[in-house]
Amino acid sequence: MKNKPVQLAHIYRGQIFMGYGVAVDGVLLDHQMSTKVNSEPATMPSITAVFGLDAGMNENPIRIDVDENDSHHQMLK
Repeated sequence: MKNKPVQLAHIYRGQIFMGYGVAVDGVLLDHQMSTKVNSEPATMPSITAVFGLDAGMNENPIRIDVDENDSHHQMLK
């Protein structure tokens, strides 16, 4: 399975910083409702993103099959 790296996006309106977002290949992911950057001492920073689901996404989800040797699959266990 092919993975693409996630990017932390700084969102601006003109010169005003509006907040953070999640992007892939420089494109902001759709339906983001909120993002929170988490940082605590002695841990790697992380981002929590909340996405809204519309009827089309809920009724027509995609299926992704992972191989047992897939490194991303190992992380999900």
